[in-house]
Amino acid sequence: MIRASAHRLFSNQLAINSLKRCYALGVTAETEPDVIPSDWHSAKPYESIPGPTPWPIVGNAWRFIGGVDFLKIMKQMHNKYGDVVIMRQLLALGDMTMLFNIRDIEWLLRNEGAWPIRDGLASSYRYRHVLRKDVFGDTYGLINGQNESWGTFRTAVNPIMMQPRTTHQYIPQINEIGDEFIELVTKLKSKDANNETPDNFADELNKWAFESITAIALDTRLGVLAEKPSAKAEKAVQYITESFGLIFQLDFMPAGKLHMKFNTSVWKKFVRNQDYFTDMCLELIEQAQQRINNNPNYTLKQEHEKSVFERLVAKDKKVAMVMTLDMMGAGVDTTAKAVAATLYFLAKSQKSQEALRSELKRLLPNKNSPITKQVLDDAKYLRAAIKEALRLAPIGIGNMRKMTKPMVLGGYQIPEGTLISMPNLYLSKVIDKHFSNPQEYIPERWLREVKTENVNAFVSLPFGFGARSCIGKRMASMEIEVIVAKMVRNFVLEWHHKDMFFKQGLIYGVADPLKIKLIDLPS
Repeated sequence: MIRASAHRLFSNQLAINSLKRCYALGVTAETEPDVIPSDWHSAKPYESIPGPTPWPIVGNAWRFIGGVDFLKIMKQMHNKYGDVVIMRQLLALGDMTMLFNIRDIEWLLRNEGAWPIRDGLASSYRYRHVLRKDVFGDTYGLINGQNESWGTFRTAVNPIMMQPRTTHQYIPQINEIGDEFIELVTKLKSKDANNETPDNFADELNKWAFESITAIALDTRLGVLAEKPSAKAEKAVQYITESFGLIFQLDFMPAGKLHMKFNTSVWKKFVRNQDYFTDMCLELIEQAQQRINNNPNYTLKQEHEKSVFERLVAKDKKVAMVMTLDMMGAGVDTTAKAVAATLYFLAKSQKSQEALRSELKRLLPNKNSPITKQVLDDAKYLRAAIKEALRLAPIGIGNMRKMTKPMVLGGYQIPEGTLISMPNLYLSKVIDKHFSNPQEYIPERWLREVKTENVNAFVSLPFGFGARSCIGKRMASMEIEVIVAKMVRNFVLEWHHKDMFFKQGLIYGVADPLKIKLIDLPS
């Protein structure tokens, strides 16, 4: 029997907070909390939902202490208690009700309100709206905004961020950055006796992702991938890399609030990093404004011809500031981990890799052929390969909602205020109800002309769902497609190590060194 002292439990509060973050917690608003469903009185009461008995003081939180295997816990709960399970007393989370029936999940998500609410980051909130309120004011953005303020901000940036032609505008730039990354990778693997990528290859992917998102969000190139990057670029990479670890300490470790309260070295370093990127944004916003003012032909540009940054600045400087920083914060480690997972699965599956390469050779006759909108439109197997990788290794292992109106789910009364978890990774990878051979990497299952499985779209949701789905999903998908295509078109990828360990940290992703053997293709 597992035993844990109260002291050990609170020292491992990280596990609980990690669970909360990995599910991308959301609360739906603008619903009708007073409306009782017609089948409410015939449903079983909420109190009768089965689940494990909580221990005194520590509740069920001990289940998430230490090296937690979320998939194993979910499988145990599902097998023992059924499609609706309650885990009471999870400390920071309180009581959590888990849904394992995809029809219940689809019903819940299709009945969200207009303004879903997701937990923000306490560190970001304190920095922006306490320390730098003079800059940010009451513009909370997509990370920290809630209710109407969030809805107003999302409405303002949606037309800029979500239009397909806005994404297409950046394909040439991302293609150029991809070529630079291929040059870097060629040099890195040549230094290894086995032509493998280095132990820190995940860091190199972070550099690529950072250079890509800066080109989109800041309308500039920092030269992070250069052989000898500038001091400014090196500092930017250092600070963005540090930021992931600092956010982890401040927002997910038990002592996070103490760091902020007592102004520790951890908090001071976080403030220094945020000051750097805030000041960088302010400088670039002024430059963009000057370009607009000094360019007599600017007004002749069609709206879709303007950069994302220019359009944001023209709308509102604070909106531009907050959206830019949100993009940089959310668009590096997430995109890099998605690429890492895709490259790993392709290296493990030579059959899938050859099928993809066959498609790419048709679309890209030469290794250095530029990737265009038409190439990406026609690259069906490429999209399937990435989608399958994100089914097996999504950035977040599921979704969460807090009920803002009563519903009947799985035959039970689910009151307003109930915290609901939907374990999408478990549903798509562990059980074979939704996918045949669910743990195998089979991109063909996503090809319309050959797939035989009738998959419910709500089983795998790598970019979330609804109004609060990832606003950068089109940009992120394009970035991932470009760099995966270039890697497979330039190299044969091989994996000669034990199976990769995927770990839930700030986000879900590869945890072992990503040492992929790369063999140059002749043309």
